[in-house]
Amino acid sequence: GESQRAYQAYGDASQISLRAGDIYTAVLSTSNQAGVLAEWGKLRQAAAMEQRAIDLATEHGAAQMPVLGAVQAQLAEYLYEWNDLDGAKQHLTEAIERIERAHNPRLLLLSHVNMAWMLWAQGDPVGARIHLTRAEQLARDHALPLQYSSKVVVCQVRFWLVETNLPAAKVWMQQSKLGVDD
Repeated sequence: GESQRAYQAYGDASQISLRAGDIYTAVLSTSNQAGVLAEWGKLRQAAAMEQRAIDLATEHGAAQMPVLGAVQAQLAEYLYEWNDLDGAKQHLTEAIERIERAHNPRLLLLSHVNMAWMLWAQGDPVGARIHLTRAEQLARDHALPLQYSSKVVVCQVRFWLVETNLPAAKVWMQQSKLGVDD
């Protein structure tokens, strides 16, 4: 139904944009098409399409466009899921640089949280904490809504649990008025 039409519309928009020389819209449409594939559970195809969006920009001399930060951040999530931590780190590093230039605090926060997780998985808790701190700062400085700031809290609490820092987790639980069953 609707998702099939969306997939087709994004594909059409990408082709039309390419013919018109509008690389920005072509990249964005290709990435949105990848998002539909991900919704369908076709993650390998979605990752390939995100890479195609990056390749489109590169082929047309637009490899530095800020929108690629969002594309690379999404691709990094797939790579993380498949335990390609080096690939995820590379794309997240580049994504963060691009997103900073684009001044998008919401996407930047999510990318820092993802980098924190990825670094933690690589055995770098110090690097992970640096990125988590940056994400916390973004949430505060930009008064980001709960759907973003909660990602920081979840990451912090999980780190405490992994470290078996139960006193810190308990304090957070009491302050948030949440129980074990919530």
